[in-house]
Amino acid sequence: MPRTVLYVYLGTLCLYIVLRLSFGDSLWWLSLLNTFAAFLFVPLLVALPLAWCKRWYLGLTLTSLLSVVGLLWFGPGLSLGPRGVLEGLRLEVVTYNMKINAEGLEAWLKQMDADIVMLQEVPKGFAKDIPALREQYPYQLDQPEWQNTILSRYPLSETGAATDVPVQHAEVTVNGRNLALYNVHLRWPIGEPRLSSLPWFELDAFSRYDDTVRNQQVDALLASLRREPSPYIVAGDFNLSQYSASYEHIEEVMRDAFREAGWGWGNTWPAKLQSGLPVPLLLRLDYIWHSEDFAAFEVA
Repeated sequence: MPRTVLYVYLGTLCLYIVLRLSFGDSLWWLSLLNTFAAFLFVPLLVALPLAWCKRWYLGLTLTSLLSVVGLLWFGPGLSLGPRGVLEGLRLEVVTYNMKINAEGLEAWLKQMDADIVMLQEVPKGFAKDIPALREQYPYQLDQPEWQNTILSRYPLSETGAATDVPVQHAEVTVNGRNLALYNVHLRWPIGEPRLSSLPWFELDAFSRYDDTVRNQQVDALLASLRREPSPYIVAGDFNLSQYSASYEHIEEVMRDAFREAGWGWGNTWPAKLQSGLPVPLLLRLDYIWHSEDFAAFEVA
């Protein structure tokens, strides 16, 4: 029985790899699997020693090959920290999805002491109602239609954005140089129900997984960035896993600051499950990206 289970798992994993290479994120259920792709390889940690101990040579060969595939695929996603001190202008940027909850944020922003802050799901008038933030960040831009806000120590100017894409586009002037800022909050990949209501919110959300609109927003954002003449920084809640095929498309256009200079996996989701189940952070959905004009030196 264990041998049968092993070969069924290995065959299924091989089939998944073929499907991903063939279809990417184009099928909703495959895209959902892609979101958690790294976890599909975790059973290899048990399968490999099991096949070795039992002398199942075909299983040992397959588990070894798939383990190499997993290491080559996901190993580069494990960030190993800063690459050293860089020369030139130092600009500190943070991003945070408030989820309409401002509790503790003022103290956190003071502690971070960043130069530029990009906030998503911001309560109306949040920063303007707090004098200390006005003093710390004299330049502020709100985007009420998407509930985005940019706070800055440097002069800001709104440059506008397409109304159908949840991106706040602004320009910041730092030491006489203009830089483009994109504050992003992409669509949550949830669509119409495919099954009757399930007992837990998270299970119901998985059954309704649909990233069609979010991927269209990704394409629109990348099209804008390809036309962007200025050096740029893109930050926010992408509602997109670092394991998804769509992440790979983004990585073709700009650089992931955390992957350059962070430690570990940098997971940010789930902050808290609505069902109340205790679950560790599993995925990274929040990002700071940048053009080739910049280099990340440290990630907090």
